[in-house]
Amino acid sequence: MAPRILLIGSVGAALVLHGLSAQSTSLTLTVSNPYCTASQPQINRCSINIRSVSVNASDSNFYRIVVSVDGKVRLVENTFFETSTYYSRGMAPDDLAVVCGLDGQGGNAGFGLTHTVNISAYVSGSSPLVDSANVTCPPASDRIFADGFEPGGAG
Repeated sequence: MAPRILLIGSVGAALVLHGLSAQSTSLTLTVSNPYCTASQPQINRCSINIRSVSVNASDSNFYRIVVSVDGKVRLVENTFFETSTYYSRGMAPDDLAVVCGLDGQGGNAGFGLTHTVNISAYVSGSSPLVDSANVTCPPASDRIFADGFEPGGAG
């Protein structure tokens, strides 16, 4: 009986030991330009909108897209033996809520805060493909949390 050998490592490494080569997965990530709108400026709430994200892979090693805002994961879409997936704005009706920021708070007069949006596509056995954008929001209302009885007042 021939001895059995257990190899621990990547499939590509195992194939190289046998004189074969593994095909790498090609991946295409297409993202519409994200933008920010003031969804509820009176409570300092804005929404980052991404109209669409689509991912196409050359084989079924593609398994996930991740959308993060300012380093925090906000949306994950997993696949199972798929070669493509997509995200459209209607899949997250409230979009991606963020703090608008006050006028000039992000460093530019007439604008609020700037947020970093990262969209990552993952393939088994390799680093993710990442698309990144900085999105500047409009300023929040100058009457945040006002009670409506006195101008700018809370009481």
